Amino acid sequence: MSDEVPPLPNHSTPPKRFRVILGDNFHAHDDSHSDLRGTYTSYADAVQAAMRAVDKSLRWERAQSRDPHDPVELVDRYLDFGDTAVIRPDVNPPFSSLGYAEVAAARICREPPEQ
Repeated sequence: MSDEVPPLPNHSTPPKRFRVILGDNFHAHDDSHSDLRGTYTSYADAVQAAMRAVDKSLRWERAQSRDPHDPVELVDRYLDFGDTAVIRPDVNPPFSSLGYAEVAAARICREPPEQ
């Protein structure tokens, strides 16, 4: 029996990084209108950043809407003009800005309007 300690395995592969890319629905499919908003070491952190970006966009669109208490109108405005967040690389299932916006709109419409 040898007293030598076996070498540690080489774990030189870099940790996976998730990028949050923000674009706007008005310029859908036009990459010149998208920006890298951040890089995260965990998917959960990237999702939180994407959700914050969609929430901010929904609040902006709410301030422009005719009825700030109508989530249907808010989602319609979001689809036309709101900021959409994409997380790369994709995971299965991918984060859906629209799916999140549809849920968040009801919550945001219950908030007191900003003065």
